[in-house]
Amino acid sequence: MDSVVFSPVFASRAAAQARLAALNPGALAPGGGLTRYPATNLAAAMGQLEQQYALLPFLALRSGRPTNAADAPNLGAQLLGGRGARWITGPKDPTKPVGWETDVTSPTDPQDFTRRFITPLSDYSEWYFPNRLTLDLAAARTDTRGTPFEKTLPVWYTAQLSVPILGIAAAQGVTTEAQYQQYAATTQAALTTHTLPDAAHLDITVTRGDQVARWITDWMQPLMR
Repeated sequence: MDSVVFSPVFASRAAAQARLAALNPGALAPGGGLTRYPATNLAAAMGQLEQQYALLPFLALRSGRPTNAADAPNLGAQLLGGRGARWITGPKDPTKPVGWETDVTSPTDPQDFTRRFITPLSDYSEWYFPNRLTLDLAAARTDTRGTPFEKTLPVWYTAQLSVPILGIAAAQGVTTEAQYQQYAATTQAALTTHTLPDAAHLDITVTRGDQVARWITDWMQPLMR
């Protein structure tokens, strides 16, 4: 995927910025990276994904807030569904960088998130949004016979699907339990749904609590007997 809001270049810079934030969160982020204004490593990283400032609603989480930051409404993000979306224009006090304050009541711990974003064995961007996902999303809810996807992604038997489905939504995310129910209604599958309170879309994968893991393990137990 290569667009204004997400691209291989952006993903590479995000991985580098996450690594810097994990190693030295309070240090000044390098110029020419994710921000055009002076910011600490942690602020440069989290300012891209915090729900209020994220460019896209499905690339958002809730972890805290910027400090020493001037901001303005982000009309583009609002048109794409961002609730009250804003963008950081720079530091209020130009002698200091924009910083980051952790909100311990938010679902995600920002420093835990940056530590796990890039490791010797994994890259969060590639894991969460591989190139094939764009194709999968375009075809997964349809019958692909007679379409350009017929040979590369043969989705022919959705109506016959009978394996159980677990749907987990974020209360402030982009997917709802009702949407899972609408999809399941086109199948023969038994559906279980949950909603993670106070969470944005990405929080489901990185939340500091164990609620999501418990929902998954509880759902799997009868399937493993």
